[in-house]
Amino acid sequence: LVFGVIVTWICCYKGYHADRMATGVSRATTEAVVLSSALILAFDYFLTSILL
Repeated sequence: LVFGVIVTWICCYKGYHADRMATGVSRATTEAVVLSSALILAFDYFLTSILL
């Protein structure tokens, strides 16, 4: 559930602030995927270190 919220927030933010042309949308999509993946890995690390 938490990972879904992270992905949703990042994708909505990047989508709202994307440039109006196709290159801006493709760049925002790529940035959203990369940032979501990195934050999920980081959050998973911190969550695991807290629980163990």
